[in-house]
Amino acid sequence: MYRRMIPLLALLALTLAPCDLRAEDFEMIELPSVYRSYGSALTPDSSTLFVVATTGVILVYDVERDQYLQSIDLREEIIRPSTAAIVRGKLYVQSFRHIAVVDVETRQLVKLIS
Repeated sequence: MYRRMIPLLALLALTLAPCDLRAEDFEMIELPSVYRSYGSALTPDSSTLFVVATTGVILVYDVERDQYLQSIDLREEIIRPSTAAIVRGKLYVQSFRHIAVVDVETRQLVKLIS
């Protein structure tokens, strides 16, 4: 029993340790104005970030070059998007009534799942 408690106590000590990071240590990313973003998804190679805005617009950001690329307008297809995930080259965006499936490479809507 004690052998199991030692790793748990070490993990607890790590989570309670003070963090030296400050807001000044992070770089701000400037994206086009949105009401709010409720989720994001990063490609497996960490090169592209997709940010989900509540308006139904997906903002595409190139992480390697540190620049905004484009937006994908899904306002006609989805209502109140909330989360996003990338699986096998497809971006899945969950919304109030549908899940939008967007091809990561072409950045085009592939289908809607009800």
